[in-house]
Formats: sequence, structure tokens, C-alpha cells
Amino acid sequence: MSNIESAKNLYNLFVQGDIPEFLNNVDSSIVWEDFCDEGREDANLFGTYSGIPSLGGYFQKLGSTKKFSEFSPDSFIAGSDNKNVTVKGHDQGKYRSDGLAFAANWIHLLTFNEQGKLERFTVVRVKTPAVTVV
Repeated sequence: MSNIESAKNLYNLFVQGDIPEFLNNVDSSIVWEDFCDEGREDANLFGTYSGIPSLGGYFQKLGSTKKFSEFSPDSFIAGSDNKNVTVKGHDQGKYRSDGLAFAANWIHLLTFNEQGKLERFTVVRVKTPAVTVV
């Protein structure tokens, strides 16, 4: 399986909500970096998460703070080194605590090891202003 196919598989697992299987496809020493400060204490995932237990905590907090109505990877670009994949996409939804809407365009940088498991993931998001949904 190519790294593009591996990346697409990971996004499908995330969209389906199959986080246990997602975590089975990452290296045990995964480094996950989220460089987007939501500006909200209840939804701030900013930071570096190392290892599968830490990443599991990240997904737990993500699921308890945001409800996605759309999460779409739009393009996948393979790096020349056959290890890296850049993914451009967008998402939208509501914060669970107050119903405010969020929307963001993002770029994800994925690095795979020789066994085809994800070993590094970097999130860069550009969010749009939150609005109240009535």
C-alpha cells in the first residue's frame, strides 16, 4: 500500500469514527502536533502528543468538544522522499458546549515509517470566525 493509500485509509477511519482502528495504524512512538489555538479553553487542542495513549486522549477531547458536520480531505500530495504526504482539506461543525459554528481550512503533514505506519502528524488550521447557529 502506498503512503497516499495509507493516508486515505486513516482519513476514512477518522470520518467513520473508528479511532481504535486508526490507532492500530500509527506507530507506537507517534508524534502528533496541533498548531491551532482555537481561542477557547474548552476546545483547545494545541500541543504535542507523543505515543498512542496521548493521541487517544487527543481524540477523546476532540470528540467531546466538537461535532463535525463535514470533514473533508480535498487533495493528497506525495513527498519526493516517499515518506511524507501533504493533505489539504476543510471541516465544519459546532462546538458541543454552546452550539457555535466553526469552519476551517487545513493542511496536514503526515510522515510514514518503513512499515507504512504513521509516525508523525502535524496539523495547521486557518479557522473562520465562529457564528451562532439558531
